Amino acid sequence: MAHLKKNTRGAVPGLAVHFERKTDHHTNKEIDVSKTYLNQELLADGSDMLSRFNARLNDVYCMQRDDVKALATWIVTLPEELAEAPYEQQSAFFEETTNFLNERYGQENTVAAVMHYDETTPHLHYAFVPVVFDNKKSRYKVSAKEVLTRHDLQTFHDDLDQDLKRCCYNDQ
Repeated sequence: MAHLKKNTRGAVPGLAVHFERKTDHHTNKEIDVSKTYLNQELLADGSDMLSRFNARLNDVYCMQRDDVKALATWIVTLPEELAEAPYEQQSAFFEETTNFLNERYGQENTVAAVMHYDETTPHLHYAFVPVVFDNKKSRYKVSAKEVLTRHDLQTFHDDLDQDLKRCCYNDQ
């Protein structure tokens, strides 16, 4: 249902092109451009993903190394029990998922939340800068290792499922 990927700074422009559908020539052959109009950006602040990413990096400390995982992305697919549900119910599922992720990782760290309906399975792309407070230096810093811990990953699916069952669907 959900998949995590940690990305370096160099991957962000390409991810932004995919998330925001900034090209007409998609390398992913599964994209049905006749359905692209159904896609929805959940961060309607008028800026784009790259701008939000760079703005957040300017607010926090991030080591100047090519291998720093400065962006984490979750892809959350629509559950099978909602596959035939109306568009509004599917959208509500993705909006609640975004709310859950904002609470877990901090809305201020979110750089993208996009619902894609133009690929094989409807899904949400959620991207955020993994930020923690560095007590030694009294500042916020980028650290995927400290945010996306083993415990966080072990509890993620159950926590998400519990949150979504309250609002969006019931497991039979």
